[in-house]
Amino acid sequence: MKVLLTGSTGMLGRAILRVADADITIKAMVRDSDQIGQLEDSNHAGATREYVVAKLESSSSLLEACEGVDVIIHSAALSSPWGRAEEFERINVQGTSHLLQAALSQRVKRFVFVSSPSIYFDFKNASRITEQQSLPEQFCNDYAKSKALAESLVLESDIDSVILRPRGIFGPHDRAIVPRLLAAVKNNKLVLPSGRNPYIDMTYVDNVALAAINAVRADNSQGIFNITNDQPMRLLTLLEKLLDQVAPGTQIKTLPYGVMSRVAAVSEFFCSLMPNHPEPRLTRYSAGLFHFDQSLCIEEAVNKLDYQPAISIDEGIRRYAQWYRGTRES
Repeated sequence: MKVLLTGSTGMLGRAILRVADADITIKAMVRDSDQIGQLEDSNHAGATREYVVAKLESSSSLLEACEGVDVIIHSAALSSPWGRAEEFERINVQGTSHLLQAALSQRVKRFVFVSSPSIYFDFKNASRITEQQSLPEQFCNDYAKSKALAESLVLESDIDSVILRPRGIFGPHDRAIVPRLLAAVKNNKLVLPSGRNPYIDMTYVDNVALAAINAVRADNSQGIFNITNDQPMRLLTLLEKLLDQVAPGTQIKTLPYGVMSRVAAVSEFFCSLMPNHPEPRLTRYSAGLFHFDQSLCIEEAVNKLDYQPAISIDEGIRRYAQWYRGTRES
């Protein structure tokens, strides 16, 4: 079986390359040939690899990338709590549309789309969210809106499709969650925009990769699936576990959410007016994540994708810390 993997140089893409079995050929899509060397040096479980240079905005290069492919795992995305709406539209929506068109032209059998549970988030407490949860009338940010629009394109397409909604992915090569958190540590102190200490879900990246591989193989698995470690825990418990490994001695302080959410709103307003549209130090979405409960139900993935989180949160943190220390020493 040959699988085209977009986003192969990202955190999840690299994890898929790590866990894919030898009976799968991964055709890793990169934007630049210089990126191939980075992937050839990474560890993997034994899957045969091929490489193709293509871009989501180039229909002709996508046709070539999809040639001879049985399944596509589309993990490439602009993933950020802040950015220009037109960029999220161009990469996450139009890019998905172009890839779907190429997949249909080349008779690809299945399309596995990596979405985001941020599309559920509406600044309210929510526990054990199922895939049938109604989506908010107004999304929490432009990223969530773009992922919801991309999901609609996938569902409307004639291709057999699986949509994964993995919650809070972390692990080696993370460029979003943990780096932002560590950047906020100043003088051995981390100040949180809420003292509520909500229940949250996180997912170690290799577990998401295993879910994606299961989605490639599973028969009659069309649908939408939440993916988590199925270990919801208090935010402060999770942060203490992580900081103990990567920033020992860090003290956690909190500020009132009501004040900080208003500060975030003002910061967003002024940053949106600036020519380079810089990311605020705190967005309303990020503040909300530190305040509201959000956990997902994964029964659909367990029953239909045979998904079982193989790596615990504690083990995932240990693996991330080992990789993180290695990058600091090199």
